[in-house]
Amino acid sequence: MKKAAMVDEKKVTCPVLVISGKEDRITPAPVVKNVAKKYGATYKEFENHAHWVVSEPGWQDITTFIYDWLKKNIQ
Repeated sequence: MKKAAMVDEKKVTCPVLVISGKEDRITPAPVVKNVAKKYGATYKEFENHAHWVVSEPGWQDITTFIYDWLKKNIQ
């Protein structure tokens, strides 16, 4: 009610990575993609993954992607 989760996207100036699982039914991938657009973020959607991507089979591919993205985008 006090808009504690509101973020002024113009104040976010660092690189942003937004990931989603294509099979996510809690926060569907199209919703997550819209969040990425709002922040001008890099968006990556992972096939055969749902909401909790870091604990699902194949999580190693996701963490490798994140690690590689961080190496390229964070100085």
